[in-house]
Amino acid sequence: MNALLNAASPRTGSSVGRRGAPIDATPALVQAGPHRWHLRRSGTGPVCLLLHGTGASLHSWAGVEPFLAARHEVVSVDLPGHARTRSEPGASLSLEST
Repeated sequence: MNALLNAASPRTGSSVGRRGAPIDATPALVQAGPHRWHLRRSGTGPVCLLLHGTGASLHSWAGVEPFLAARHEVVSVDLPGHARTRSEPGASLSLEST
């Protein structure tokens, strides 16, 4: 998980959250272990890691991310087996292996 949080990526780019609030965020792909993680980073301050539920993606946080990013560095990720995060063939998707 440290590789995800320490991934170097500038915080540029923007999109709009569900309620129309701007998200000044940067997407990135980070290789850590057998997984190529898709993540998005925004804001500055103490880190706030957002993890989505089963069958969802980092986009689940679009409605709250702009508000959290006002005071935190927000890191949202697509968990293995979801959305744009990819795993090597045969990689375990269990919680113990990630």
